[in-house]
Amino acid sequence: MALVAALTVAFSPSGGLLRAPRATAARAWVACTDASSPALLDEVCLLRGEVSTGYGRGSKKIGVPTANLKASDLASKGTVEMRDRSGGARSGTLEALPRGVYVAWARLRGTVHPAVVNVGLSPTFEEAENPEPIAEAHLLDPIDADFYGEELALLLLGYVRPERKFPGFDELVAAIRADIDTAGRALTEPEYAAFRDDKALLADGAGADEAVTLA
Repeated sequence: MALVAALTVAFSPSGGLLRAPRATAARAWVACTDASSPALLDEVCLLRGEVSTGYGRGSKKIGVPTANLKASDLASKGTVEMRDRSGGARSGTLEALPRGVYVAWARLRGTVHPAVVNVGLSPTFEEAENPEPIAEAHLLDPIDADFYGEELALLLLGYVRPERKFPGFDELVAAIRADIDTAGRALTEPEYAAFRDDKALLADGAGADEAVTLA
């Protein structure tokens, strides 16, 4: 399992990221030179599903274990829900989310943890890209045991940077460490911290359709 990063978003002539189209679920945008201060998304994204096995790359090669939610599993037996500032909600798909790194809160075994999540295909691993989009969540709190097959809920709140293919392993690891630092700082800010007790995040699967109201 790996938190890795590939480039699938458009750039403006000045080099900044363009706003993702309305048809893409997150409508996330952030200046590429300001990754330390990700903006709160206009629509937050709730993912809920069963943790699946990955490829062992995160813990074995990088030292950053992740919990994986696959697009196909979310579509068949999970939840992908977009929630706007008015409290409205609509169904989405993991494929529709802009690929990249997100700041998030994660709920596992009844406890909420700070997290950083990569949504994408892990393109840095040559000839070993994920066959489908995967949400790879690294929980910033230490977790002692594996949690394959357990329910994981993720609330994606801020977009840090696009997924991209790095020229080498060292560059990939450095970017991941920076993403972890960025997420840890962002989640201490009031606008992000307020979502730690979000009703939809705290609900078990059957109650996950409660509305979220953005500040």
